[in-house]
Amino acid sequence: MNPATRKLKQISMDDVVDANNITSILMGETVAPRRQYIEENADKANVDV
Repeated sequence: MNPATRKLKQISMDDVVDANNITSILMGETVAPRRQYIEENADKANVDV
C-alpha cells in the first residue's frame, strides 16, 4: 500500500462475542447468512468505487 495515499483507521470492539459471530458469518462456508448480512447492512458501507 502506498504510504502517501493509504488511510489508517483505529477501531475498537465493545462486544467481542458479537464481533466473533459476524466474522463467522462473513468468513464461513454457508452463503445464505453471509448474503443476508450483506443485504441488511449494505447501506452502512463506506465504499469508494
